[in-house]
Amino acid sequence: MTRFRFLSAALALAAAPVASATEIGPGGATIAPDAGRCLLTWVEAAGRREVDVGLPSPCTLHKDASGKVRLHKRGRDLIALVEHSVPDPARGARCITQVRGVLFEKGAATLSPAISRVAACPPFRWDEKMFTGLF
Repeated sequence: MTRFRFLSAALALAAAPVASATEIGPGGATIAPDAGRCLLTWVEAAGRREVDVGLPSPCTLHKDASGKVRLHKRGRDLIALVEHSVPDPARGARCITQVRGVLFEKGAATLSPAISRVAACPPFRWDEKMFTGLF
């Protein structure tokens, strides 16, 4: 898929309503639980790829207030965030949330080397630094 078609498809998918069972993200990427782990699946020039995100299940792609997958554009590339959040009984109304970035560039997806851990509960409105700082 050419870079233009990949980015066009990614932007169209990001604007589309998110499915409930698996969540659609850039380049046809889906996030789905599998045996207690969070899997990212996408299609690139070499075929279908699948990778364990390194976060426990359930996980979700970060969304805006309307429920659409939120993306950050960096040059021609797109960054999505995968989130996992659970209540923290030791802290009352707080949660333990883990966030990992996914960079979509040149038709491929790359996980961020870093996983951010925050003591906050959804919903979130992450700033640009959360998207880019994980890389």
